[in-house]
Amino acid sequence: MSDAAEPRPDLATLGTLEYDGASFGNGTRTLSVTINPVRNAADNAVSYLKYVFSFETRLGGGPTDEPVTQFRQRLMKPGKAFKFEDRGLGSSFSINVSGGSKDVMYGPRPSEVSFRPLGGGNGCVITWRVEVHKVDCSDGADELAIMDHGTTVSDEISESGHVTRKVTGYVRVPNRLIGDGTRLNDSPDYYRDQVIPPLVPETRRTFGPFTVNPARTQLDYSYTDSPTGRNIPPPGVVKITADQVVTSSVAGLSVWQGTIQAEYLMAANVTDVRVAVEHFFLKLVQSRVDALAKSLGGTSRSITPAGLTLREPDIFGPDLRAGFTFTFMFNRNLKNTLGTNGLWTPIPGSDWRKWATSLASSAFNPRGASGAVIDIGDDRVVTLCKPSSGRIGGTTGFVNELRNLPLGGFMSVQKLVDAAAPPPELETSWLYYQNEVVYEADTGSIISRVLPKSVLTAATDVLGKVEDAIGEAYDAIKSPGKYVLGAVGQDPAGGSAIGGVFNPGPGGNNRLDNVQSGDASRRVRPAEYVFLVGKAARAGHPVPRPTLSNIGGVEPVPADRLDRGEGFGQQVIFGAGSTPIYAARWRLRYYLPAGRKEGVAVPSNPIFDPPKS
Repeated sequence: MSDAAEPRPDLATLGTLEYDGASFGNGTRTLSVTINPVRNAADNAVSYLKYVFSFETRLGGGPTDEPVTQFRQRLMKPGKAFKFEDRGLGSSFSINVSGGSKDVMYGPRPSEVSFRPLGGGNGCVITWRVEVHKVDCSDGADELAIMDHGTTVSDEISESGHVTRKVTGYVRVPNRLIGDGTRLNDSPDYYRDQVIPPLVPETRRTFGPFTVNPARTQLDYSYTDSPTGRNIPPPGVVKITADQVVTSSVAGLSVWQGTIQAEYLMAANVTDVRVAVEHFFLKLVQSRVDALAKSLGGTSRSITPAGLTLREPDIFGPDLRAGFTFTFMFNRNLKNTLGTNGLWTPIPGSDWRKWATSLASSAFNPRGASGAVIDIGDDRVVTLCKPSSGRIGGTTGFVNELRNLPLGGFMSVQKLVDAAAPPPELETSWLYYQNEVVYEADTGSIISRVLPKSVLTAATDVLGKVEDAIGEAYDAIKSPGKYVLGAVGQDPAGGSAIGGVFNPGPGGNNRLDNVQSGDASRRVRPAEYVFLVGKAARAGHPVPRPTLSNIGGVEPVPADRLDRGEGFGQQVIFGAGSTPIYAARWRLRYYLPAGRKEGVAVPSNPIFDPPKS
């Protein structure tokens, strides 16, 4: 090198060899130059050429301690300007010089300096190896551009034929140190937006990790495109998971319960859940309720709201989520078609283009809602020769906003429920109805057993002795005009009469005396009673008190006994929006006068036979 040793006068000048501004002397020999192509990951192109130079030079004419030290310190610095001109490799081979080509991999990279002393420390032979990475084209770019890009694509086909495509890729860029040698010239993350293609229509996209290597020369990324359904979320909502269940109640295929539940994931730049609340009630629920009402042959007033749940599934998480469950009831006469009960109904307002556009700056943006970027300002090369104090990293371009939920401006729950499912009509307002007929016959019999005055023995047991007399007394009942009064059996100890018969003949008193069969006595005529026992629930309309007007051709007589809890009671148990839910219970007693010719029929059920008023 010029500042380490003077050129030998007996050697002609052979071109130019310089590194970091210092020239090698004429006594420097080029031992070898090897050129290797560095291929891309797909192995279908050459990214750049790797040159490996090996030089030998001599130092002499005095002690070599200081020149060798200077030689080593200068030649081992990477990324400096390198000139190799008119030495058999073309007229000009310059790297990192002003206006010339740039090394694309932090080069030139000195890789070896070897030292062989000569003449007792007054001379030496030094061998130097250096690597240069150069693009081998006249019009190519060697900085601030993509050097290599490749992807791996995998398709997963579902049983129904839907295709989910996952793409994993990488992008490589040239890079070098600038300034004081601690700053980078480029970042592969700057090209993230260029390598992610536009979203395919009717798909949703999720991103895998974006990873930048420590050398800041390669970005690895992945994304997955999956098909959307026919129902598209509203703008500002990334994803909705929802389902609807319709099931019959214990009353069989007459009273039904439906449940619609959904969970909404809001985009990161959406600050409240209003759009989710309104979409759930005014789009999802209302469309399903209207479709159900149509299959019932009516309007949405055929359905009764029965329950509502609001959920915040992830209170402390970064995602803003909202969950809802809406329960409703309806009755369906089996005379009607079963229908779909609102299931499989398309959700109105589905527009993929509007939805995708609304998420272009958040969920479908390869940099997310914050515009995150791995910036060259965040990086600094640190070595022991250039130690750093304090913070050496940064967060340029990455801001994670805290989201506050404004609570004002929401529609009231009552209005939302009423909009989705208005109060039901009269004919479809029944939620439950049970009415049971209980028949009771009062024979007028009482059970009486006379206590003996002494211990019964075989000799004093009068019961066996009067069995024949009792039989004769009943024979008398069958003989008009015969009246038996008093003892048909007598307690041996002088007790009172224990039997009697009805006197229907002339001169009789037309009364029923004690008529006994064993221990049972009948003192009054038999009577028949019918009870109506039931309960019901109804939305928006009071439950009318049931009545019995005719039983077997006989008009029954109301005979409730309030002291025994008989009667009719009703209350409002809860409300569904502005719709009160009425619940009633009853136990109604009717006396049947004599003359019934037919059996007791089962009363009608308004669920199966809706009333008209």
